[in-house]
Amino acid sequence: MSRIGSCGVLLTVFAAGGPPPLFVTFEEARPLLDAARKELPAGLAGRTGEGLAAAWPAWVRERDRSVRERLVRGEEDALVNLLLFGTSFTKAPRLTSAVLTRVPAREAEQVLTQRLQDLVSALASPGHDERLVLSRSLLDRLGRPVGTPAGREHVAAWLLENVARVRREQAAFAAELGKVRALKDATEQLAARSTLFRERGIALDTSLRPAFALDEALRDALERGLVTSGSVRRVAVVGPGLDFVEKAEGQDFYPPQSMQALAVADSLVRLGLSRPEGLSVTAFDISPRVLDHLERARSRALGGEGYVLQLPRAREGWAAPFVAYWGRFGDAVATPADAAKPPLSAGPLAVRAVRVRPEVVAAVHPVDLNVVYQRLDLPPAERFDLVVATNILVYYDTLEQCLALANVARMIAVGGLFLANNSVLELPGSTLRSVGYKTVVFSDQPDDGEHVIFYRRLTDPPSR
Repeated sequence: MSRIGSCGVLLTVFAAGGPPPLFVTFEEARPLLDAARKELPAGLAGRTGEGLAAAWPAWVRERDRSVRERLVRGEEDALVNLLLFGTSFTKAPRLTSAVLTRVPAREAEQVLTQRLQDLVSALASPGHDERLVLSRSLLDRLGRPVGTPAGREHVAAWLLENVARVRREQAAFAAELGKVRALKDATEQLAARSTLFRERGIALDTSLRPAFALDEALRDALERGLVTSGSVRRVAVVGPGLDFVEKAEGQDFYPPQSMQALAVADSLVRLGLSRPEGLSVTAFDISPRVLDHLERARSRALGGEGYVLQLPRAREGWAAPFVAYWGRFGDAVATPADAAKPPLSAGPLAVRAVRVRPEVVAAVHPVDLNVVYQRLDLPPAERFDLVVATNILVYYDTLEQCLALANVARMIAVGGLFLANNSVLELPGSTLRSVGYKTVVFSDQPDDGEHVIFYRRLTDPPSR
């Protein structure tokens, strides 16, 4: 069921006819807590036995609530990205890293001031621009009105504070990443990278990159015999995201779009792993923005309307396999569509667009579920053949990642695959085991790629 509140905010979404999410019980979490008993987090530390069991229900719900609160910081980061990179509300140059390295600091500050004035003015009168409407709703929720000159002045100052915060966080992240790269052991490097964002705001960012990485991984899994033709009918995509203004110098000359669930469907059908008429995709997310967007797209699809995806590409630098993927994206589930024309200020881009067929869009069911602390109680016949989670688990610590792995294990079919670009600690008793990985390179830039790890469900979980 679904209930859409005012301003398009999704209040509750369950898959049609499906079970509601359940919080992880203490008995389900006990093996993980026993393994981590010397390093339990605040609220559980120092507790044992009945005391630990008694504290668990309230603790897990509080953790779920605090994780969802991190979405606000992610939305603030997205607004900063819009300020720096957007072209729809201003004619001022984009403040990309390339621009900042070649222009004097004073000139960059002047550009930022102009962009700030233009954005605040646009937020005061957002019209029907979806990004501006979403950004205005964020300001309203935070009690930062822009309807008066004083309000706009306060919002401008607040935005500058957030620009400074994001720059500090990026510098701290670069320093931490430098330490990770200095590790001599590749396994230690991968493990350290896997929790880098554990204290950051949770971003809704998405782009063609994770879609390409999953396409390459699925092709590799097929060649290895980890999956077979026609074997994937039920799929779960964890955190499909929303392309608002991606932090890697994203664009805003086309409407916000959610790509990953549809991209996975495209790859599965193209590779012969799924038949379009028999494919069901469940999209797990905790963001009302993402869930609302997917629910509205599905509603339109049930009325016969397709879903347009705009696919911008930098004209130089992309790895040849990535360019080839960009060129064939959508061939299995979509038809060509009119590409949005980027403004000159967007930079040298090639753009193509596809319209995903309505029946494919309608096969995507959004579900409000935090995979770290929640799961669906599915009978064996309805468990997923494939679960994917890219750029999600990096926002959590080791215990939370282990909880997520256990939740996925309970929702995935025996023999099914879980694909993630995170290395997750595999504790004794886990029914998901890593069976290899695929390295994917995005561009000719150093360290611009990732490993997609294959986890396979081996046995049934222990009975409760």
